[in-house]
Amino acid sequence: MAAGSSPRAPLLRFAVFELDLQSGELRKSGRIVILPPQPFKVLALLVSRQGELVTREEIQREVWGNTAFVDFERGLNFAISKIRTALADNPDTPRYVETLPRRGYRFLYPVEHVDVSDNRRTEQVKAQDAAPVAAAAPRAVVTPGAGRRVFIMTLSAAALIGTGFALARLILPAPAAPPQWSGVLLGGPDMALNPRLSPDGHLLAIQAMVDGLTQVAVMKPESGNWSVLTRRRDRGAVTFMCWSPDGALIYFSRVTDVPLGIYSVPVLGGEEHLVLENADQPAALADGTILVARRDGQQRTKLFRFFPETGKLQDLPVLFSGLTFLESLMFVRDGKHALAWGRTLEGIQQKPGFLEVDLFTASARRLPDPGVEVRAWAPSRDGKSVIIASPAGTLVRFLTMPLDGRAAPRTLFTVSHDIRDIDAGADGSLFVNLVDRPAEVVRISPRGGSPEKLASLPQLPLLDMVVALPDGRAVVTVQAGGRTRLMAVEKGKDPSPLLNTTEETTAPITVAGPHAIAFAIGPAPHQTIAIADTSNGRISGRIAPGKGELTSLAATPDGKTIYFAAGQTIWSVPAGGGAPRKITAGADVLIDPSGPGLVIARLESSRITLSRMTLEGGSEQQIPTGGEVPLLALYQSPGAIRPDGRMLVSLNPRDSWFNPPGLLDMATGRVTRLLDNGLNDYHTLAWMPDGQIVATRQGLRSTIWKFTPEGK
Repeated sequence: MAAGSSPRAPLLRFAVFELDLQSGELRKSGRIVILPPQPFKVLALLVSRQGELVTREEIQREVWGNTAFVDFERGLNFAISKIRTALADNPDTPRYVETLPRRGYRFLYPVEHVDVSDNRRTEQVKAQDAAPVAAAAPRAVVTPGAGRRVFIMTLSAAALIGTGFALARLILPAPAAPPQWSGVLLGGPDMALNPRLSPDGHLLAIQAMVDGLTQVAVMKPESGNWSVLTRRRDRGAVTFMCWSPDGALIYFSRVTDVPLGIYSVPVLGGEEHLVLENADQPAALADGTILVARRDGQQRTKLFRFFPETGKLQDLPVLFSGLTFLESLMFVRDGKHALAWGRTLEGIQQKPGFLEVDLFTASARRLPDPGVEVRAWAPSRDGKSVIIASPAGTLVRFLTMPLDGRAAPRTLFTVSHDIRDIDAGADGSLFVNLVDRPAEVVRISPRGGSPEKLASLPQLPLLDMVVALPDGRAVVTVQAGGRTRLMAVEKGKDPSPLLNTTEETTAPITVAGPHAIAFAIGPAPHQTIAIADTSNGRISGRIAPGKGELTSLAATPDGKTIYFAAGQTIWSVPAGGGAPRKITAGADVLIDPSGPGLVIARLESSRITLSRMTLEGGSEQQIPTGGEVPLLALYQSPGAIRPDGRMLVSLNPRDSWFNPPGLLDMATGRVTRLLDNGLNDYHTLAWMPDGQIVATRQGLRSTIWKFTPEGK
């Protein structure tokens, strides 16, 4: 290896398969084979020790860890089943994975260990040859503390770590590995989200899941003792929180289809109090003012400074997309500046980034680009750097980036779970919300009954989408190997890539004729539309409208005209290319097959509105939406409307954090809940050709951890 070059995890090659330990991908003849994270780690362990018996105890220790909180036997049986399906291996006459009853498993096929840094190959036939796959690494041991569930964190460079929440091997080392990090799973409620440390560092504000709805709670990190401060179940879910500078109040927002408002509650107990209606994302300043996200007169989500004594709202030059919780997240950096993730008014065509807001001059400037995808972030307590959680294949890296731009981001540690939120302590520790969102594609009968599972998915992106093709297949957006791809789903088959491309393909997506699909292609911000043949996966055309980031797509039944939403405006463009034509203002567009015509969704300050118009635009007819059960303010799914006027919708009940599936009668506005979703989200739904419904379903497991660098 050349001096100064960094080692990369190798490829393990056998038969027509390649196991890429860096990207977390299994490939067959160059095409990705979907394998969930846990089975992938089991396969990586077996392949790295080709020819050896790997006992069930070793697999449990190496992948699941020594914990009683994981159903190991069931999990291992599931993993081996998925591995055999992916490899088309027969357990009675195995070619790859041999079962040794009551003992363990052996990988049979010869394995090539491919050093991808310089393309040198060596035949792996001995156990010691597997050393680069699971190189020796230092261990971080956590000392048990009162009220905590504590585990030993073993570092592994090959990502052979479990995905359960109570894991022994959760942290991987940073490449440079300065201090080692240890992690403690905090006490408190069984499910909690979004930690916020109090100004004095003694209490942690959390969103506690209480009977399916988030409420404001406080917890003592050292003991795990916690108490709930809010109990209202008619105002929507608690979302973002912050402390008042003196630590006496917690500000928080409640959301249904739109933000209902920002509230406050005393830490010592009392009723919640409305501070500002139709606002979100509070960040309290030392002078008593509050930074908030709110829609302006043009229905753009913007940053404002709110003065509670006078009711004044000061407009600040920061725009948020309104599509994800990430892009409107903000923190007070010091008394003069705040940090936000969004766009400036001058850079509206740019992808979102870190912004420094000068609170005295009411100006904003863009900070250096971190050069990585940002899943969650928080400023350090001294305000000089920002902590970033960034996807890295099947893992998530934590990095620190100086805000002055004088140094590149530096890796702190790596975890095997997705991240929802971070907060930083004064001693350098991090409070991290780890989440696991098991995902499935399901089929639902409009007459009711239990959903039928069609496929399990490795991970859905933050904004997922499903469409039903005329041939009966479903297409979903899936996060795999650090990128989003369109995958085809059929009953009885594993999901497979729909398209013949290595580029990122993602939502929004829509059926565009009998044998075509339109979708967003390329890196963020997604501004280019691609059209592909669904029979062979070949891309037949691209359209770059130049109107900003795409938020919605629709197409006429013949596929000749594409409609898209960008910058809160609906446009049309010929599928063969040409100049876009403005139709109307709106956030989402769908095809109404009864006309055909268009259905336009708008996110207004107090609710979501739906209206009908012709394919050419013009006058509108308002669609009643009841109002008793608000709709989910994400993508409205293409293919959600039937010719009889029944529209599939995802609901946002005031008494639940989760989104059940519903049916909207577009003539009367009546909304019918299709099933009791339990602790699951049904974000997108579409009608199938046979009259059934296809949907994505996501569960949730969420815990709060404290990670501490060595010596703290």
